[in-house]
Amino acid sequence: MDVLSSLRTNGRQVHCIDMHTTGEPTRIIYSGFPDLEGSLLSKRDQAKNQYDDIRKRLMSEPRGHDGMYGAIIIPETELVLSGEADIGVLFTHNEGYSTMCGHATMALGRFLVDTHDLNVFPKRETLKFDADSQSIKLNLHAPCGLIRVTVPTTPDGKKSDPSRSVSFLSVPSFAPAVQLKISIPPEVRWPELGTRDSIVLDLSYGGAYYALIDIEELGFKTLKDVDLDATTRCSQKLLPYLKTHPEIISAIQHPEDPRLSFLYSIMMVDSKTGFNPGDVDGTETGLCYFADSQIDRSPTGSCVAARVALAYEKGLRKPGQRWAYNSLVSNKFGAGAFTAEIAGEDSITDTKERSIRSVVAKVGGQAFYTGAMTFIVEDEDVVSSSGFTMADSLVPVNTTELFDFLPEPHPSCYPIVNTMLFCGGVQGPRRRSREKAILVTMFIIGALYFLFFAKKSEHRKFVSHNSLSHEGSQQNSHSGQASPSPVPKSQTLEKDLVIASMKKDDVSWLYDNFPEWHKSIYVVDDKQAELTVDLNKGRESMVYLTYIIDNYDNLPDAMLFIHSQRYQWHNDDPYYDGVPMLRNFQLPYLLKQGYVNLRCAWVLGCPVEIHPLTDTHRDDVHAGEYFKTGFMELFPGVEVPEEVGVSCCAQFGVTRSKVLERPKSDYLRFRKWLAETPLQDDLSGRIMEYSWHMIFGKGPVYCPTAEECYCKVFGLCDLSCPNQGDCAGRYVLPPFSSLPEGWPYKGWKGQDQDPTKGLPEA
Repeated sequence: MDVLSSLRTNGRQVHCIDMHTTGEPTRIIYSGFPDLEGSLLSKRDQAKNQYDDIRKRLMSEPRGHDGMYGAIIIPETELVLSGEADIGVLFTHNEGYSTMCGHATMALGRFLVDTHDLNVFPKRETLKFDADSQSIKLNLHAPCGLIRVTVPTTPDGKKSDPSRSVSFLSVPSFAPAVQLKISIPPEVRWPELGTRDSIVLDLSYGGAYYALIDIEELGFKTLKDVDLDATTRCSQKLLPYLKTHPEIISAIQHPEDPRLSFLYSIMMVDSKTGFNPGDVDGTETGLCYFADSQIDRSPTGSCVAARVALAYEKGLRKPGQRWAYNSLVSNKFGAGAFTAEIAGEDSITDTKERSIRSVVAKVGGQAFYTGAMTFIVEDEDVVSSSGFTMADSLVPVNTTELFDFLPEPHPSCYPIVNTMLFCGGVQGPRRRSREKAILVTMFIIGALYFLFFAKKSEHRKFVSHNSLSHEGSQQNSHSGQASPSPVPKSQTLEKDLVIASMKKDDVSWLYDNFPEWHKSIYVVDDKQAELTVDLNKGRESMVYLTYIIDNYDNLPDAMLFIHSQRYQWHNDDPYYDGVPMLRNFQLPYLLKQGYVNLRCAWVLGCPVEIHPLTDTHRDDVHAGEYFKTGFMELFPGVEVPEEVGVSCCAQFGVTRSKVLERPKSDYLRFRKWLAETPLQDDLSGRIMEYSWHMIFGKGPVYCPTAEECYCKVFGLCDLSCPNQGDCAGRYVLPPFSSLPEGWPYKGWKGQDQDPTKGLPEA
C-alpha cells in the first residue's frame, strides 16, 4: 500500500486478522508483536509487564473498543518444542490477559488451517488432513493447557469450511464448589436483589474459573429482553466482591499452577430460555461479564465447558447428551449457539488432596472473517499511541473555565460544580450507561445553575489542602524529547506531602523549601503527635495506608508519599538530596499517569527483584516465598506473578483518582494484614514496598528506562544514559546505607566537598 509506505511511523507495524464468533470479536495478531521469552505463562507475564501498551493499542480506541478481544499467536512454546502442541496463543481483552477463550479458539482454528504462511505458522504443513471427515486436527497451547481443536475443511483440505462448526476438547473441567451461599453486604447490593442479604452460586472451571449464578437468584426474572444496564450495574458490584471473598478464594485454588487461581467472570444463567438449533437435548442462555464490565457476545466457550462440568457434578448431564448454549446475540439472530457434550470422564486431585470428578467437554461453534488490518502509529500521534477508553479519559473538568460565560456561583455551591462532568468511574460501564450518565449530569449542572447561579457573587474556593495555580510546565526539555504536558493555565490543584517520620527527625527542610505544599507529617513513635499511627509496624507503609484510609473521602488532587529525612541513601540525586528531587518533580506528568515512582535508577529493584514462585525461604527481606504468601493475602484471587520489580524504596506520587480506583475496603484490608501478619517489620514493609505500584494499577514489573523516567518524572531530558538502568551523573549506590556525619559537606572519607560544584566522590 503506497500510503502506508510513505508514513513516518513509530515502531513496527502490527498485522491482524479480525474474526467473530456469534458476534464476539477476535483480533488475531499474527505479526508485529514483540518476541517473548520463557514458558507460555512467562511469556504472558512478560507481555503484561513490558508490552501492555501494545495490547491497549490493539484492544482499545481508536483501533478497538471496550468489547474487543484478541489472540496473539505464539509460534514457539515449551509444548510446541516437546511436540505436544502445534502452536501457542495468548488471549487478551480490554483489561489484560485471560487463560482460556473458547470463541477465540474457534476463530483461531479456522485461521491456522487457512494460512499456509510458515512465518506465521511454522508447523502448518505438518497438520494431517482426514479425508473421511474432511477435517484437520491441531493442538493449541493456551495458558490453561493443551486444547485439541478440530477444524472442518473443504474437500481438498486446503481451507476451512465456514458452513460447519469448529470444535475443541477442553482441559479437564470441574466444579470445586456447588450451591455455595454467599452473604451480600449492604454496600454491594443492587436494587433488584430487594431485601435479600445473600445469594447461592456455583463455581466451575473450564480453563478459567467462573461463578455461575441463576438469573432469578440475582433478582431478575429472565434473560429474555433483559435490562442490560441493570445487569451491568449488578455485575460491577458483584464481580469485584466475589473476587476477594474468602470462601471463593479458598475454592478456586488450581491444583497445577497458582497463576490459574483467580475468578475470571460471572455467568448469569437462564435455563428456561434459549434458541434451539435442533438435534440437542436441551438449551439454556448465559450472560457473561468479565474484565472491565466486558460482555461476551458469544456463549463463552470456556464457560460452556465449565457449565458442562457443573451439570455433570450435579448429576444433570451424562455422556452422549448434547446441549445448546446461547448468548443474547444467538437468541436474537437464531444462529450462533454453541453445542457441547461430555467427551471424557476423569478426576483430579485438588490442593487439599481431595479427588474431584472432572470431564473433558467437546464444544463447537462457528467463526467468520470480518477483515484484515495493518496497524501503525504515526510519529506525531499522541492520542492513539497506547490506546484509550472513554472511561479512562473522563477527567475532572475545570468548570471555572467551562462556565466563564455564566455568572459565578454562590460560594456555598462551588464545591458541587467543581466536580467531574462525566460519571462512570473506574468500573467502565457499558456505553449506554455512559450516555445516560452524561445526560443526567448535564441536566443536574443546568438545574444547579438555575437554582443557585442566578445572582453573581464574589468567588471563593473551599479547599482542605494547600492549592497551587500553575502557569504552565515547570521545566522544559533541552533535548527535543517529549516533555510533560503543562497543567491548564488556570487550574487550581490541591496537593499534599505525606511524610513518615520519627520524633528525632528534622523535617524543617520541607517547610523551608516547599511552602506551597500541604504537609501531613506522621510521627510514628509519638502517640501524642497530631498525626500518628495506632501501630508502628511495616515501616512507612502503616503511615501511607493510615493517611489514605483517614482521608479517603477528602483526598487532594495529588500526593507525594515520602520519607522524612532530607538526605537519604536511596534518594535519586547525586548527593542523595531530597530538595532537588522534589523541586524537579513534574506534577503534570503525575496527573497524566496517576502513579509514578520517585526513583529512576534501576539499582535495587529493577529489572526484577523478587521471584515469588521460585525463591525459597530465606531469612532476609529478599525472600520471594514470603512475598508470595503476602501477595496472596493482600490480593486474594489475583494470580501470583513470576517476577516483581520496581525501583526501591517506597517513595512515590499518586493522584486522587488513582487511589479511588480501589474501594476503601481494599486499603483497610491492606492495613489489617500489615497489623496482623506474623512477619517482622522489615519483611512486612518489604512486601508493601514492592506492592505499591501494583496497588495503583501498574504491572508486577514496573521499570521504565532511566532515560524516560528522568525526563518525564523530573524534567531532566538532556542526560547521557549508557544503558537502560542509569544515566551519567545521577545516582551511584553508596557504600553504606548511612550517610557520613556532615554530609553533603563531608564526603565518605571525611574530605570536604561542595554540593554546589560537581559530583561527590563515589
